[in-house]
Amino acid sequence: MRPSGVDLVLAPWEFEALFRTAAKIDDFQQAVEFAYALYVPSRLSPRLSCAIHTNDGFLTRNSRGEIVGYHVPSSIGDCRCNRCRELARNRARDADDPDADWTDFIDEYWQPKSHAGGRHIPVLQERGKEILNLYEMYCMRQPNMTGQTYRNRLTRLEELCEEVDLKISAQGCRATCANYWAIWGLQPKELRWLMGWKYISTAQYYMRKSDVSLRWKMQLALGRQPTIPYEIYREPPTFLEIRSALNPDEILRDITLTPESQQTVPSNPDDETLLEKLAQEDLEDGDLNEFGAAFDPISRPLQKRVEHEIAEVENSPKPHVGFDKRRTAVSGVIGFSGSVAMGIVSATDGLYADVMAGRPEGIIPLLIVAMVMIPYMIWSMNELVYEEPQELEADTFVDKILLTIHAAVDSVAKRT
Repeated sequence: MRPSGVDLVLAPWEFEALFRTAAKIDDFQQAVEFAYALYVPSRLSPRLSCAIHTNDGFLTRNSRGEIVGYHVPSSIGDCRCNRCRELARNRARDADDPDADWTDFIDEYWQPKSHAGGRHIPVLQERGKEILNLYEMYCMRQPNMTGQTYRNRLTRLEELCEEVDLKISAQGCRATCANYWAIWGLQPKELRWLMGWKYISTAQYYMRKSDVSLRWKMQLALGRQPTIPYEIYREPPTFLEIRSALNPDEILRDITLTPESQQTVPSNPDDETLLEKLAQEDLEDGDLNEFGAAFDPISRPLQKRVEHEIAEVENSPKPHVGFDKRRTAVSGVIGFSGSVAMGIVSATDGLYADVMAGRPEGIIPLLIVAMVMIPYMIWSMNELVYEEPQELEADTFVDKILLTIHAAVDSVAKRT
């Protein structure tokens, strides 16, 4: 069964470990992108499609230029990002109208799931303000991430984080957001506003799933003061504060953006060594016009493999044509000749009618062919069952007749 978002909630300590891992990435722009991909849905609640469309129009600032809110619009009219253009082109291609153009559908991307999706979310923590500012400075001028790229960032972040072994998804991050603010005491009504849910029952469902609400009720039942079971901070350390406190050996250098699960791994380490050696030889001994990848349909590594396969075939022992194959050939010739004879007789003398009428001229040719073919068929079946078919003993009179006929066939085969 496919897990729901509530099954993928990150505990506060897991979120902090992942955020700290993002801050450790040496490439500053990549670090900001990873931190944004984790933080925004996990604390401000936008859905994936909204998060990848974030631009400066989403950010609400005060008179001093400070970010005070994150605005999720009810729709983004006429978005021209690469992702929306691709989706609109697909819609135009599949439309019933042959004259449909992608510009006819561009205003349908992006929009929330319901009218409740448009909302204004206060940004209260310095960490959130800083991440949004950095993302605007370093990433908003770049092409929008696609949905798959965004999911890859979350997957790769989990791989880089040694403390967390949990599948991360945009849906799970939104559930983490609902759980986080439920820990701080938001009630279903306010939680519905924050998350952009259409029905308050959805918020109530998340509240029931949160262990904090039940914990508070149980503490009150015992006459205790409700407490939060997690170590969380009203003002957690910001992205830049974490980076400035890192030791040199903690920095993650030269990371790949592609998740390990999607990387191509050679089946044999020796194959990789061979390919590297061949490529180096090409660089040292040849010029660019000799490179198979661009100018020849068969590259050097493939040529080497083909040559190896040919050599294996040439060096393999020649197949031995044994007695069984010779016997099969003789029996086949006799069977084929008998079939031709039956066909001639059938065509000239009406063999089928003679057989059905019980006349000797029709039955005798049929018996001749049967006496040749049936023993061979029985012997072939015996070879499939017994390792030494020559050791078979005739138990019945019919068996003796068949083996006698077959022995005659064998004597002919031995002389050919």
